[in-house]
Amino acid sequence: MLARSCAPHATSMRHYMQPLLIFSLMLFLAIVGVATNGCGATAVVTPALSDEVHRRYHDGERWINVRVALDRLELERVGAGTEQQKVEVYLLRKPVASVAELNEVTRQMKEAQKDIQRFSAYGTVGEDFQSQPQRITNQVVVRGSAGQNLEALAIRCGARVVERVDYSPDTAICVATGNSLLAAFDAADALRQQPGVLLAMPLIERSRDRRSR
Repeated sequence: MLARSCAPHATSMRHYMQPLLIFSLMLFLAIVGVATNGCGATAVVTPALSDEVHRRYHDGERWINVRVALDRLELERVGAGTEQQKVEVYLLRKPVASVAELNEVTRQMKEAQKDIQRFSAYGTVGEDFQSQPQRITNQVVVRGSAGQNLEALAIRCGARVVERVDYSPDTAICVATGNSLLAAFDAADALRQQPGVLLAMPLIERSRDRRSR
């Protein structure tokens, strides 16, 4: 059912973000910080979605549309007797019809191949969805008002804090704990509804060229 689309390369689970992703996040938080400085926490209502393939998140200023790619996955394997991981991008021979089916593909693959540690979906971002598909990570950035217990909020919303952002007060990077490929979207949606949360958004990786070969 699956066809390998590029050769694997080494990576490390100890690093939660690639350097360029960190730099981009720094710039983004600086911009959002100016926009929200002095403002109270205002809950942003998540608009109704037409279907599960189309998701959106709020970046502090506007809604960003994402369409999930139903023809590809990224998986990370752990090498036997080593801590190094190998990342592989797969193209499905035939696109599935829904995100639920894509999740089922990952379940079946993980049962058959025990060395797989994680899966990621891809999505196109923007109004026309013509951009190159980008990896949807399992990470969420959350910013709270001063003194917010982000660790407790994250746990309540299906995530856990893995890093505090030292250059942005009251901001943390979380990892979604759900099994769905879109668990980061679900956690961000839940966090966004919590009192005192100023920003909650899934992280979309743009730092590496993952095009099919």
